[in-house]
Amino acid sequence: MALRPSQPLTVVPHTTVAEASQIMAAKREDCVLVIDEEQRLSGIFTAKDLAFRVVGQGIDARDILIRDIMTENPICARQSSPATEALEIMVRRGFRHMVDPSLSLLILACVGRRWQYSGDS
Repeated sequence: MALRPSQPLTVVPHTTVAEASQIMAAKREDCVLVIDEEQRLSGIFTAKDLAFRVVGQGIDARDILIRDIMTENPICARQSSPATEALEIMVRRGFRHMVDPSLSLLILACVGRRWQYSGDS
């Protein structure tokens, strides 16, 4: 499978869940990275978070901020890390997403089906 570079989607913590979900839908992505004022990674928000933490709990996505729902301080993989190491961590911990802390690489995995990299070229 070929690498498919793309810029990871980012939002700020005070973005509403509805706004972030619309950004994800428009770009056909299943997650956004949450960055702070210094452009550092502070969290990740995924379609699974939307399903389980918002819709599944009966929360109106227009009334809640990403900072209240996101996974804070996600485990990261350095771009120099071997792909097998990143995938091993993802499988062992049950992650579907992992990011390089420089925000230059987003690793996506669908465990049991296929996996791919997408990141900044």
